[in-house]
Amino acid sequence: MTFRDVVSMVMGNSISYARLQTPLREFLQRRITNNGEMTIEAALLKLLDENFAVIEESVGVANVKDDVDLSETLHFFLEERILELARCIQDAPEDQVKLNKSRLDFYKQMANI
Repeated sequence: MTFRDVVSMVMGNSISYARLQTPLREFLQRRITNNGEMTIEAALLKLLDENFAVIEESVGVANVKDDVDLSETLHFFLEERILELARCIQDAPEDQVKLNKSRLDFYKQMANI
């Protein structure tokens, strides 16, 4: 993926997304689910859980209210967003060329994390 592809996707050009959809699906299937041994949901949750220490370390430098558990909040947020992204990649039809407005908004939100 090139910088031009990223800019094209942000601008709503569906060509870049269409080119990436098949490789991303294959990546999810082979690498994330270990060739189907786990569901995508279970595999991504396991990945986040395995990296929870990294999340805790990263948020350790943030100033938050005493009653806010930023590590858990970030874990939950990432879990929801990553699952949504994975479902979007997995469930979209192969011949889909148009990047609909809601999906474009979702990608823009992910870029602003």
